[in-house]
Amino acid sequence: MKSINPCQRLNKSENIWNLGVIDNIDFKEATFRYGNIFDTTRTSTHTTLRMVFQHQMPFNLYENKNDENQNSSPLELFGMNQMISNTLDIFDSVLDNLLNVQINFQGIAIYQTNFDMAIVHDEILNRVEHGCKVEPLNVVILEPGGVPNSDESIFESLEMYKKDFELRSEQYLDVVADEAIFRRIIKLTDQWPYLRPILGQWHTSKDMCSILIVLFSSYRIFDLANSLGVKFLEKLESVVDYRSTVHVLELIWTAVSLAIRIYIKKKKY
Repeated sequence: MKSINPCQRLNKSENIWNLGVIDNIDFKEATFRYGNIFDTTRTSTHTTLRMVFQHQMPFNLYENKNDENQNSSPLELFGMNQMISNTLDIFDSVLDNLLNVQINFQGIAIYQTNFDMAIVHDEILNRVEHGCKVEPLNVVILEPGGVPNSDESIFESLEMYKKDFELRSEQYLDVVADEAIFRRIIKLTDQWPYLRPILGQWHTSKDMCSILIVLFSSYRIFDLANSLGVKFLEKLESVVDYRSTVHVLELIWTAVSLAIRIYIKKKKY
């Protein structure tokens, strides 16, 4: 094991995008000390996990801070584009098919209610193209760094990437980390302008959910969620649990969307 060099598994060909991942990992002794079975304290060690996800890009990655790139994509980066419009049409079609709204001679809307959020989710997945469209990435677990409890240790772990990737001084390094390590990494960006720290997706998604919850609280959306049977809403703003919050937001989105589709059908009548 000691003779293994993980860098030998790295893809060093042209236009390889290296996405580094850095995280802290804890190791705890698997057994208690002999003769002291009631001692719950076991020796633990900490180290910095370093990984890389490598992807072959179809264009030249060599650039510097002064380079300007023009967007040639047919899709607009901001606002509505055709892909978003088509996706929203699919959502409307799925909801309309599930509701099957009929207006009787008295002008009262009659619709189906024999479905739930899981059915809506499955129907949308059946209509929307999804999946990974890129080739499998080359994933390599690199030599671990030091103890991740100081800025210096994190900086040393980042410097190890330079040697692993054989980076030149003008080449960028993209590194993903959790919030605690991310706050340490950004301190180095002044000294290392080609370092690009990225906050982990879980944290960005969690923060977005927190913002949505705060926004919805001022529009009486919580009253709607409460009528749907959602419990402990008063705790969502103070302690946002990602999975629970996403589920609440999905319920709110479905309920509001269904109400809008029924309203539109009644207005057309």
